[in-house]
Amino acid sequence: MTSEHIDLLERGDNFAPATIRVNWSGTANVASNSTTTLPVTGSAELAGNIFEYLSSLQALRIKQAGVIGFSVDVLCATNGTGNIRVMLRQASPTHDWAMVQQPYFTHSAFSFLSGGVRFVDVPAYGASYQIWVMNSGGSGSFTLYSVDIRLVYLGRR
Repeated sequence: MTSEHIDLLERGDNFAPATIRVNWSGTANVASNSTTTLPVTGSAELAGNIFEYLSSLQALRIKQAGVIGFSVDVLCATNGTGNIRVMLRQASPTHDWAMVQQPYFTHSAFSFLSGGVRFVDVPAYGASYQIWVMNSGGSGSFTLYSVDIRLVYLGRR
């Protein structure tokens, strides 16, 4: 394969290099076996045409499906044992995608950073997401203080 051909595959109309960092901070208690939806209260590092911060909805808009690299940084206090799961979720029509899951045990200042790469099949015409956090797999509870998410759009293939 020639470098010209590879360049065409990587730089086609359906590929726009893009990044964004979104976050939430405050205090949110999440009881055992429950969920909470957090607004996206801030954004930074916005580049490209794939992501958009909707301040009026406190949401992150992803405009097209593709391969997205992500990292999730969480700061919380935990009590007991369980699993923290962080997702992005659009409520109507419902569309969510799981990002990270982290087991926990009692700790007054629990922090973790995790991430990955995955294909996200965003609904047609895009989707507006908020942060959705789930507590599962145990009898513990936790109090969230901040969730920081970085996304990089890597293309459609």
